[in-house]
Amino acid sequence: MHIQSMPKAELHCHLEGCFRPATVRDVGRTLGIDVPADPEAFRREWLITEPMNNLAVALGKFARIQSIWGSEEIIERLTCEACEDGRAQGIRILELRYSPDFIAEGHPGLSFERIHRSILRGIAGAQHPDLAVGLIGIVRKVLPQEQASATTDFFIENRESVVGIDFADRDIGFELRRFAPIIDRARKAGLRFTTHCGEDNVPEAALHVEMAIAELGAISERRVALLLDPRLNDGLPAFLGASSGLDSGLMILQYTAAALASESKVLAHPASADSIPTSANQEDHVSMGAHGARRLTPMVANLERILGVEAVCAAQGIEFRAPLATSAPLAAKSRATSSASSFITLLMSSMPRLASSCSHSG
Repeated sequence: MHIQSMPKAELHCHLEGCFRPATVRDVGRTLGIDVPADPEAFRREWLITEPMNNLAVALGKFARIQSIWGSEEIIERLTCEACEDGRAQGIRILELRYSPDFIAEGHPGLSFERIHRSILRGIAGAQHPDLAVGLIGIVRKVLPQEQASATTDFFIENRESVVGIDFADRDIGFELRRFAPIIDRARKAGLRFTTHCGEDNVPEAALHVEMAIAELGAISERRVALLLDPRLNDGLPAFLGASSGLDSGLMILQYTAAALASESKVLAHPASADSIPTSANQEDHVSMGAHGARRLTPMVANLERILGVEAVCAAQGIEFRAPLATSAPLAAKSRATSSASSFITLLMSSMPRLASSCSHSG
């Protein structure tokens, strides 16, 4: 089977960057924008066909693209064609994201509402049983706080037609934490959340991601510790063991989570803090950014394992709370995890008997 015909999911597609060259030339003539007829010149000036030197260069290309999104009819046409082209490439799940602030710049006649309605009409025009389209609204991190809040409120108001929000644009100087209240408001309204991060071409970009991964692991491990501690877990058995004494319950799992969390903290140490002169001392300071980026793989693996430990402990805790029941979504997740939890609990509770058997046989 050729890859073109294989079913695929496109999970990060910026709508503003989806267009057919012929359509851009056609729209350019309508709007009076000079679009090169020469294919090579068009690729050079309008397309991102290779890694950019930095995020600013890539965003500069997007600024040129933004100029063609000039009317409701054009937005509807470009959206419809993006969906049609996706389906033609074998895409069955298409996640489109767009920024109303970005599209509206320089187009005073385009309100957020008009832009959104045009996009929805374009998606409806390309509707097909083989294609599911989800829409994510972008909030740009470079926006002032009030403007970012207003954009978020717009997506909350239109939450029936969007699946989530995405905070995008630059990292350095535009830390995500200042938007925490806005993000919390969107989550409470039922919107999912994604973010762009680590895209600035500096070692601190990877460091921000590493710090977030290490922090998530540390928080998850502390939740595990709370579940196992009889002084803090509100009546659950010590270490979530079925019987006290020799049964250590899930204590060893917390050891594992603690070790992994500690390792991730070490890995999150800034790589840019160290540099060794090379080339006969001509190159005396480099960013070491590649080291920082390379560490992300083991750190993500650590985090996955820590979260897995927490899931097992939580499932065990839910079982001990019976006949009290948790929410339906959590109950479903708990059932999926309970087999692993039960096996681990059985294994741990068998250890004293195995040790006793070995000592008697010796």
